[in-house]
Amino acid sequence: MSDNIKPIAVINKATDILECLVKNPDGISLGEVSSQVQLNKSTVYRILQTLKQSTYVMQDPSTGFYKLGGRFLMYSSFISAFDKPSFILPYMHEYSDQTGYSTNLAILENDFSLTISSYAPNRSSSIKLQAKVGFMAELYRVASGKVFLSSFDDERLESYFNKHPLIPVTDYTITDISRLKEDISLVKSRGYSVEYMENEDRIISLASPIKDHTGNIIAALAIMVLSQSISSRDIPLIGEGLKETAQRISEALGDKSKVL
Repeated sequence: MSDNIKPIAVINKATDILECLVKNPDGISLGEVSSQVQLNKSTVYRILQTLKQSTYVMQDPSTGFYKLGGRFLMYSSFISAFDKPSFILPYMHEYSDQTGYSTNLAILENDFSLTISSYAPNRSSSIKLQAKVGFMAELYRVASGKVFLSSFDDERLESYFNKHPLIPVTDYTITDISRLKEDISLVKSRGYSVEYMENEDRIISLASPIKDHTGNIIAALAIMVLSQSISSRDIPLIGEGLKETAQRISEALGDKSKVL
């Protein structure tokens, strides 16, 4: 009996468009989608914009290309195939090219911060700061690590301190647990962390959390700058700008309010 049900044309069109995006994970223009699915541009545009509103589709802010959106992350069967770094990279490009600061994306891996993506802005400079992909760092002395520590409950935080002694690597490394806890509390209240030459001399880093649709921190968006290139007055402004970008990414991934 179900075989006799007449298909809903617009749903068929939408699934054709989604399948087109699956085949083009790096993004595709409106015109190319229209050509591949053999639908007129106005129809494709309306469907894409509808899917974009519910974050099933995202649009690269720099190229205008369309690709699959973060809403699919709530479907477990899709998670293994979804390329988060590729999804987030356009936002990193946009932020870095506008500000001149290198950005990197880190995840929590066995109580360490692991850099999985990095981007340096395309600007002429004698000095370029860029985190290396694959770099693993102690949580307590890098900005991304402090973001992850801010997600730990009291029991997990104490367990972390028991396993990871706070060893100084620069004159600025925080080695006092009480002071570090205060710093972690600041991350929670202001939405970004600051690492002031605590891991490397002359390097200041800031990071802000990227969250999934449940509100859990799944990654940290971070920047690196030379300490002599900014003043202490610049840091709050930079932090707020980085937080705004991280929040945009989180919303694109599908925040709790959109899922519910």
